[in-house]
Amino acid sequence: MIQKLVDAFECENYLELYQKFGEGKLDQMKIKKMLMEQKPVTPAVARSTEEQFPETMSKVVAGDKEFLIIDNSSESYHYQFAKCCRPVPGNKIFAFVSVYQGVKIHRTDCPNSRQLIMRYPYRILEARWKEGLVKEMVYPARTEVKPATKNKGRK
Repeated sequence: MIQKLVDAFECENYLELYQKFGEGKLDQMKIKKMLMEQKPVTPAVARSTEEQFPETMSKVVAGDKEFLIIDNSSESYHYQFAKCCRPVPGNKIFAFVSVYQGVKIHRTDCPNSRQLIMRYPYRILEARWKEGLVKEMVYPARTEVKPATKNKGRK
């Protein structure tokens, strides 16, 4: 549906569509009419969408469109690393534009990736690590230390 709006308003991509919408440059009645023409989703369509997940994920990983470059000094946009999967340089990643928290960087094998990509494909941005970033970036790591079990037969 978003792509249909992008084409109808002659935008280069969905980000330009959002920009024009935010600036009030789009005819809201035309948008409403196009949204009202949307056909209802049937369970069969939902299943086919689920079956398309591997293909969708491979497109995100391939980065055959524009993509964000993640480095430790991005000043043009703000991003955060997702706490659910804690991506680190070297992981395959994608960006998700959240409603209230800006851009979140997730690993492609994140437990939430399937749900995010399938439910909100219009909010997914392809992302890559800057070349050589592994050596430059400092990132938090989690460690857990557990004591050895006590030997009950010992005096």
